[in-house]
Amino acid sequence: MAGDEIGILCHGDGGGEFTVVDFTNFGHDGELCLLHQHGSPEKDIETLTQWRVKKVNFPQDNGPSVHHWITDAVVPIDGRFLCWVDNYQGILVLDVVLAIADEEGPVQLRYIPLPEKALQSGRRVDPDGDCPDAARCVGATAGGMVKLICVDEATSSSNRVMSSADFTV
Repeated sequence: MAGDEIGILCHGDGGGEFTVVDFTNFGHDGELCLLHQHGSPEKDIETLTQWRVKKVNFPQDNGPSVHHWITDAVVPIDGRFLCWVDNYQGILVLDVVLAIADEEGPVQLRYIPLPEKALQSGRRVDPDGDCPDAARCVGATAGGMVKLICVDEATSSSNRVMSSADFTV
């Protein structure tokens, strides 16, 4: 398991329920390893520590370039979703509650592309994804909104001369 691919989601009715999810991308195939901890202390330890492996279906139409996907962050949203974020492609969204409830079949991820302007601006500084890009960051608000901040060098406009310190957010 790579630390960059693991998400932890606390959920339930405040009874200590949580789910750990490791996402592995094999190109057009993928899998999730899930460990769901119920808040109930009545469960035996074997039930509490069972990992489940589930196949992943990637979005096909207008989906991400799965061969080039690099997870820059894993963000929990609204006590129900985990989002794997590639700061240069978009967000893969997993409904964790559905994934743990469904015993059969593969899990369908939803894909949210970045806004067109963010897709067109900038290139990944480190193509291998080993070093985080300080110019792009993602997070979630208390209201469940995902925010991507991109800081790019400004391009010159016909009206004024740009200095080396100019940038756009």
